Amino acid sequence: MIDVQPQEMADVSRRLAMLADGIQSKAVRSGLVFAAQPIKASMRANAPRLTGALSRSISHETFSASAKARAGISANLEAVSVGPKNVRLSARQIGKGLKRSQYSADAWMVHILEETGAKAHRVYASAFKPGNAKRNARLAKKFGATYAAEQIGKRKKAMTIRGGLFRAANVAGFRPKPFIGTALDAAGSQVSDRFWEGVTRYLDKKGT
Repeated sequence: MIDVQPQEMADVSRRLAMLADGIQSKAVRSGLVFAAQPIKASMRANAPRLTGALSRSISHETFSASAKARAGISANLEAVSVGPKNVRLSARQIGKGLKRSQYSADAWMVHILEETGAKAHRVYASAFKPGNAKRNARLAKKFGATYAAEQIGKRKKAMTIRGGLFRAANVAGFRPKPFIGTALDAAGSQVSDRFWEGVTRYLDKKGT
């Protein structure tokens, strides 16, 4: 998270203070969006590319009141989120069996893994995950044997990998490909300068 402190640009701060709350909020958001432009450009340029969907998904969005609460941001502060969003699939990818809803649910995890990398690990079909025996026992104890049997029966018994069925598979690790942190580091002091420039542009446009 990058904070922009209003210790500079006294004239712009004075002009902001004279505005009604709604217009003031719009001016601040305009400054944040303008400040985010080089960050988005850097993220897009450095994002790992396979289909290009990850790079295309990078955008900004303002925080809703509920999103601010979840992120621990004060309700009276303006904030903009910059980074990968849910990835849109091409018709070709959907034709290969990828579902829009399924992929969107996993999109954020994919982005984080690209940023941080991953260690080599083993994955399991849900019915054979380590610890499932204890989980099954807790399920039966809490909801009864009938309900537990229904839930256990819904779990995948095997994974399909290249036409074969497997209970588990080893996944090779991969190195991190940082593109989010790199963009934030590269932005540096220009974020503050661009924020004030964006606010000034908005105020001049509105004639305030």
